[in-house]
Order: sequence, then structure tokens, then C-alpha cells
Amino acid sequence: MNRKWWKAYFYLALTLTVFGITFPLFVDQSQKMAWWEWIYIPLYTVQIIGLFGFVFLRRLAVPLFWQFVFSASVVNEVWDLYSMATDPEIGSDYVDLLVSIVAVTLLLQVPLLIGLFLYGFRCKGLWRGTT
Repeated sequence: MNRKWWKAYFYLALTLTVFGITFPLFVDQSQKMAWWEWIYIPLYTVQIIGLFGFVFLRRLAVPLFWQFVFSASVVNEVWDLYSMATDPEIGSDYVDLLVSIVAVTLLLQVPLLIGLFLYGFRCKGLWRGTT
């Protein structure tokens, strides 16, 4: 794919990640998040670092690490979508909203997963080359 597209996507993903991490800090004190709801921050941070390495052709860590990050990202995404789809608080009145949220999530996450997959599994020249 075109590197310009990947760079534009990287900056979009970086912006959304920073926003997603900082937004809960400004939420009303009565709606504070529990500690386990912050666990996604390290994964998102590592995903962005991996996407950076892929987009800008930088060797960061080793391919096995990025293969693990890709696998963990897929599992996390499947779990998030499953949790959202089976949430008992979302009744049949909100099915359209749920489908829209899932579609937007996949639209934003699938390129990230593709980039991590390519970085960990398919960038043999990058990992063997000298930089």
C-alpha cells in the first residue's frame, strides 16, 4: 500500500489513542473508571509504537514480540466487540447504535491490525536489513 496512506493513518491512530487515553482524565469525578479499565493503555501504546515502526520502516524490538502484540490485539478486539454485543444494558432498542459502533470500531482497528501483522510477519527485508 501507499506509504502516504499509512502515514496519514498513523497520525489519525495516534491522535485517537492520545484522545482515548486522556479523555477519561477529564470525566466527572462521580464517573471515575475502575483500575482494570485502564489496562488497555499499555496495549494501545505498544500498538502505536508498532505501527510507527511499520509505517516509518524502523526496527523496534524483534519480530516475535510484534507477532505476540498482533495476537494480543486480535484477542483484545474480539473480546471488546463480544462484550459490547452481549452487554445486557444494551437492549433491543439500541441495536442500530451498536451496529454503528462496531462498524466504526472495525473501520478504525482493521488497518492497525493489518499494519501490526505486516510488521511482525511480513517485513522480512526490514528485519534482515541494516539500519
